[in-house]
Amino acid sequence: MLREIRLYWAVKVQYKALSRDWSLFQMNLTINSFIQLLGTVGQTLNVVGGFVPADKKMYVAAGLALIQGIAAALAQFHNPDGTPAALAYAPSPK
Repeated sequence: MLREIRLYWAVKVQYKALSRDWSLFQMNLTINSFIQLLGTVGQTLNVVGGFVPADKKMYVAAGLALIQGIAAALAQFHNPDGTPAALAYAPSPK
């Protein structure tokens, strides 16, 4: 029981620390592009490369597609600069 209480307390403290700084969880254009690029390279290597056995290729492709889908769904609700999509996007002048 004491172990569970310690674990709960450790998770609670870490959650509070992370919830103060939501900038860690902003999905901006750079992060989304990087995730999608890695997923595309992974899908290509899965099909053409001989890294994965033939009977496991379907599972690797499904896993990579799931990661790419989650990243795309998160990016849909954010502007390219990482602000929520509910706010109007004002690109910075260059």
